[in-house]
Amino acid sequence: TSESTGSSVDLGGMWVGPTQTRMLALLERFGIEREPQYTDGSDMLFCGGVAKRFSGLIPPHSVGSLVELQLMLWRLDWMASRVSPLDPASAQGSSALGAQSVGAWAEGALWTATAKETLELAVGMVFGAHPDTISMLFFLSYVKAAGGLVQLLETRGAAQDSTLRGGAQQLSERLRGAVEAAGGEVRLDAPAERVVAVGPSGSPPRGEG
Repeated sequence: TSESTGSSVDLGGMWVGPTQTRMLALLERFGIEREPQYTDGSDMLFCGGVAKRFSGLIPPHSVGSLVELQLMLWRLDWMASRVSPLDPASAQGSSALGAQSVGAWAEGALWTATAKETLELAVGMVFGAHPDTISMLFFLSYVKAAGGLVQLLETRGAAQDSTLRGGAQQLSERLRGAVEAAGGEVRLDAPAERVVAVGPSGSPPRGEG
């Protein structure tokens, strides 16, 4: 979070949505308020080398491309429903999904260039990366955790529903303060050698450490 002209500007991840229940619980715990994402006005889509202005949820594509995009949404949501975000490797065909990129899947599963480019735009918007660099297994587990692909992409009532008033970095700062107040220490610029899941009692679950 950067301070500019008296306002907080987030330079990284900034949104929170209703499916992120643990994040919402942390915001409530630390008394951090949310600001609804501004959605007034028209949307702009740059696809196929052409900029198009539109409003609503349906992009200004041809009927054929829209049909394919809807079929794609249904198919990806169905595929995601079979992947556990907590244990993606347990999914059927996880090895093949882990070895295939989202871009490679799109090349084999989608027919129209518009559908392929729209998926590329969606992946870039959410992950800040090209579909060729993201595995299908990770992508599907992420979609499942979000509650569906549309839920991941939309604003009001979805993943981009609101921002944190005062900037997202304050949550990290409040968490650091809570750790230090409890006698702990937060080390910066230090590699993490292991991750330990701590249970409600404050001790690692059996078998972990």
